[in-house]
Amino acid sequence: MDSFGELGLPPELVDALAAEGIERPTPLQRDVIPLLRRRNNALVRAGPGSGTLVAYGAPLLECIAAESTVPRAVVLAASGAAAGALATSLARLAMSTGHAVAALGSPWAAPERSDILFATAPDLLAAVRNSRLRLEDLRALVVDGAATIQRSDGLEDLETLIGFVPAAAQRVVISSPVTPEVRAFARAHARKAGYVAGSGVPPGREAGPIRGILHYRICRRNDADLVRTVSEVLEQGARHVLVFCASDDHAADVGDLLSLHGFHAGAPGDASTTVWLASRVDDAEPPVLSGIADAGSVATLSADVPVGAGELRHRHALGASAAVLVLHREVAHLKAIAAEAGYRLQPLPTPPRADAHSEFERRRSQLLRILEEEDLASEMLLLDPLFERHDPVEVAAAASRLAGRAAKNPSARRSRADGEARSAAHSAAPSDAVQLPVRAQAWVRLFVSVGSRDGIGPGELLGAAVDQAGIERAQVGRIEIQETFTRVEIRQQVAEKVVRALNGTTLGGRAVRVDYHREPARGPSRSRGGSSRRRIRPRS
Repeated sequence: MDSFGELGLPPELVDALAAEGIERPTPLQRDVIPLLRRRNNALVRAGPGSGTLVAYGAPLLECIAAESTVPRAVVLAASGAAAGALATSLARLAMSTGHAVAALGSPWAAPERSDILFATAPDLLAAVRNSRLRLEDLRALVVDGAATIQRSDGLEDLETLIGFVPAAAQRVVISSPVTPEVRAFARAHARKAGYVAGSGVPPGREAGPIRGILHYRICRRNDADLVRTVSEVLEQGARHVLVFCASDDHAADVGDLLSLHGFHAGAPGDASTTVWLASRVDDAEPPVLSGIADAGSVATLSADVPVGAGELRHRHALGASAAVLVLHREVAHLKAIAAEAGYRLQPLPTPPRADAHSEFERRRSQLLRILEEEDLASEMLLLDPLFERHDPVEVAAAASRLAGRAAKNPSARRSRADGEARSAAHSAAPSDAVQLPVRAQAWVRLFVSVGSRDGIGPGELLGAAVDQAGIERAQVGRIEIQETFTRVEIRQQVAEKVVRALNGTTLGGRAVRVDYHREPARGPSRSRGGSSRRRIRPRS
C-alpha cells in the first residue's frame, strides 16, 4: 500500500497529510493504521522518527467525533514539552477535519473541551483529581514513549489513571524499547493487543554483520546545523554531497537555503553543482547513486532521520561517507534502524578550535566532547521542564556556570557529600542502637566486553544498566571506556543484578559479556567510600 488512500483514510485526511508533505506512509504507518482503524488495542515497538504521530493520530482523527465538548482521546507523553510539540503537529492536520486539539500545561485555549488532548501523566492525573477533567467518555488512550515515561517518573501515575478510563476505550502503548515493565503494563491494561515490531533488531536476536559506518549529529534541525554540516562534509574531501529530504517541498527549501549560503544545489548527477538534492526514496527503486559513475566521491547526508532500515540502506549504501542529522528524541529510533541495517553509529566529528587556551575554551572543548561522544537523551528529558520556561541557551549557560563552580571547589563538594551521608546514616539509626562507624556504601567494578570500537558511549551503558537491571542512575558510578572493553563502577548491593541483566544482551551490535573486574573499585569521585570486601571472581 503506497498511499494513505489505500490504507482506507478519508480523502480530507489524505489531502491534509499531503499538504504537510506527507504523501506516502512509512512502513510503521502501513502496519499500525489498519490495526487502529479497526479499534484494536496495540503495543507498538517504535519511537520518534518512524512516523508514530501519524500512525495513531490519523486513526484518531477518523474515528473520534469532532464535538469539542470533552476529550474523547488522550495521548500521554513523557514531558510537557513533548506533549505541546505533538499537539501542535496533530493540530495542523486537525484543521481540515474540524477537531480541536490541545495540550495540558502549555498555552492552549480550553484544553478540557478539546477532542484530542495531549498531556503528561502527572498533569492529567492532577486535572482529573481536581475535577477539571473527566474521562468517563474517553474512547481512546495512547501512551506515547512508555519506556521514557518509565525511566523518568515510573508507571505509577499511569496505573492510577487507568482506573478512570472506561473499560471499552481503545488502548495503544508505543515504546522503544519495550521493557519488561512496559510489556507487563500492556498485558494488564491493553488486553488482546496486536503487537507491531516496527524497525530495529528484535530483542534476543543479534545484529547482522557490520556493513559500514554511519555518522550522526544531534541537532535542533535548524538552518545553521544543516549548512555547517554540508560545509564540513565537503571540506573533508567529498566532491559532491547528496542531501536527502523528507519531501519535495523540504528539498526545495533546503536548496534555497544552501544557495543563499553560496552552495549551488541541483539534481543528482549534475556535475556543475556541489550539492545534490533528493526527496524521500522508494525502496523498490534503484538507489539514487547507482547510476552515477563517480559515486565513490559523493558523500550522503540525511537532513532528517530515515523512517526505517530499508530507507537507511537505500540512502546510504553507496557513496564515500554517510551522515544523518537527528533530533535528540529520535536517537533511539536511529540506533534501532542502524543496527537492523548493519551500520555502526559514530558521532560526526567537529573540527577542533585552535585557540583552546583559556579556561572558557577548555570547558567548551570538554562540553563539545560530551556532545559528540555521549548519549544525552535522558538528560535532555530531565531538562525539558526548564526548556519550557527558559531558552535552551540560558539553561546551557547556567549548567556551565554550575560545572565551573564545582570544578573550582572540589573539596567543598566532597565535604558536603560526606556530611550529607553522615547525617543520613545518623538519622536512620534507632536512638538506642549501638552507633557503628559510618562508612559509605561500597562500589565494585564490572568488566563489560564492548568498547569504543563498537561505537559505545557512557550514555548507552548507563541507559542499559538502568533499563535492563531496573536500578537507579545514582547506583552507577564512573564509566571508563577503552577500545575493546569498558569498566563500570556499580553499587555493591545491585552489582549481581546488573551482571545477570546485561549478560547476553546486545550493545553496539555485539553480544555483551559482563563479569566482575579483578580488583574492587574505590568509590567514584563524588563519593569516597571504602572499597568492597566482597570476594571478586576473576574474568574468564
